[in-house]
Amino acid sequence: MNTWKYKKPYNEAWWRPNMTRGYLFLDRAPTQEFQPWPSTSPPFRVNEDLNILRVYPRLVPSVQVQVRMLRRIMETFKLGDKDVRWYVMADDDTVLFVDNLVEVLAKYNHSKFYYIGSSSEFIPSNGGLSFEMAFGGARFALSYPLVEALATQLDDCIERYVHAGGRDCCDIVSTASGGAKTKIQGGQILKAK
Repeated sequence: MNTWKYKKPYNEAWWRPNMTRGYLFLDRAPTQEFQPWPSTSPPFRVNEDLNILRVYPRLVPSVQVQVRMLRRIMETFKLGDKDVRWYVMADDDTVLFVDNLVEVLAKYNHSKFYYIGSSSEFIPSNGGLSFEMAFGGARFALSYPLVEALATQLDDCIERYVHAGGRDCCDIVSTASGGAKTKIQGGQILKAK
């Protein structure tokens, strides 16, 4: 919550109450200073305790953050929202251009396995994964069927591929394990920061 007062405007720039759906995941519930929670921001959820993962306590803090971010896919799926086509993951300081996002995602069949992102800004990551990785960085989209398949195996993927060290590596391994093909989509989905 230390940075929320600075990042709140990024979220409110794209959040459309009663039109967009989503959640802001926090490590702990907001303090009184931030209550009542405004309807101009996405509703918040508190992250599940990740100490249930055997490897989690042994991870360095930067990798713990990456695992926590990746696992939000499963946590969001478990909330059971109806009529979901896409799960879009974005950092809290990312501005989403919702109309552009809807237009781009409409090009893809949401009933198939899709993992949509962009190339990495870090060239060695692109080369190391043969330019077949849809990183996304601050944002990426997963189709509902892919998330449904991953939700049952995500914790196992995290435990099995923890050596990958990063959210992007976990993403590609997890989606490959789920049978998805990645789709590199240029920056027209949204612009970050």
